[in-house]
Amino acid sequence: LTTAFNVFLGSNIFPGTGIANTIVGDDTFRASVGKTGSNNSGFGYNTLIALTSGAQNSVFGSSAAIALTTANNLCAFGSSAAQVLTTGLNVSVFGSSSYKGNASDISVFGTNSFTATMTGQYNSGLGSELGQNITSGARNSIIGSSAGNGLVLGSRNQIWGVSAGTTGDFSDCVIIGDSASATASNQCLIGSANQNINEFYLGRGVTAAVPGSVTINATG
Repeated sequence: LTTAFNVFLGSNIFPGTGIANTIVGDDTFRASVGKTGSNNSGFGYNTLIALTSGAQNSVFGSSAAIALTTANNLCAFGSSAAQVLTTGLNVSVFGSSSYKGNASDISVFGTNSFTATMTGQYNSGLGSELGQNITSGARNSIIGSSAGNGLVLGSRNQIWGVSAGTTGDFSDCVIIGDSASATASNQCLIGSANQNINEFYLGRGVTAAVPGSVTINATG
């Protein structure tokens, strides 16, 4: 079915009054009441089934974004991705079964990540099975599979490394290294829990014949 710049291919689809939608898949885009959303793309069985006025969403994967109603600017790729998102804006989810929240401004790449009911904004993750317990924690950046799983309410953490994170629900930490783990808020850790770092260089690096001066300030 093609109408009003829409393209629909599949059974049990209700076009609504929106324009420029491209929908492919059975039981997709089938909310039958109040559907005005435009510029949406949905590919896969049972996707975008509740959408009403949401616009500029791109969803690829069976049962992805099944609760989305009015949210805009969602990119979801993977089966069961962004399944509970309804109204959150500016969300990017790449990975099956990732992101179970409704917060805005979320970016996550990896399967089974950000799987708690997340309400905190501005969280980003790269890696599988990371940040799985974050709810109202916000402004966390997490890189590495299984990283950041000690956070629930913790915010403003920078965590980089496979299985890196915290021993509790802490905030304002910088954690870099494989399995590195902060034991309180406001800690900075650099190094692997599995292997010592024997040398550390600042300034001109390893090969400079003359070392450069470095000033480390505790305050501004």
